[in-house]
Amino acid sequence: YITVQWAEVPGIVVYDTKTGRVVKKIDILLEGGRQLAIDPRTEKMYYPMYDDDRVVVIDTRNDRVINIIPVKGKPVSVDFTQNGEAWIHSDADGSVSVIDTKSDEVVKRIETGGKGQGRTAVSPDARYAASSRSETNDVILIDTRTKQVIGKVPIQVGSRYGYALDPIFE
Repeated sequence: YITVQWAEVPGIVVYDTKTGRVVKKIDILLEGGRQLAIDPRTEKMYYPMYDDDRVVVIDTRNDRVINIIPVKGKPVSVDFTQNGEAWIHSDADGSVSVIDTKSDEVVKRIETGGKGQGRTAVSPDARYAASSRSETNDVILIDTRTKQVIGKVPIQVGSRYGYALDPIFE
């Protein structure tokens, strides 16, 4: 799946790596798509739309849009927990939104206090989420069970081409 966010008709190109050919294009018709990701449990793709404050959900088994979820704050990235949650990072207001992937509804909006561009990552054991922020130069740590901010690590997050770098758990 390859985003074509600035095409005349924004969308996602489906590319078959075995044949080396474009199979189809999924027209999204919304502006500002950013970092998409597929939930390995459900095979649903979550595609944050920065310009439209929404997350598009696509069933990758048939490549159809099945939901469009309002998410405030200019959403840009997504990562998943093993218990069925999509964690969405928003650049504009410093929030992280949690979506229940069964109902595709926002169940929690976490104000982090951070500012600037960034990304969200969930730890491999799904106990923590991290949200990087380029303007406040920090990474916010969140307990995924309580959905509460548990710490802030001051760090030179940096950015490349206006986008903050991804937090990575090891």
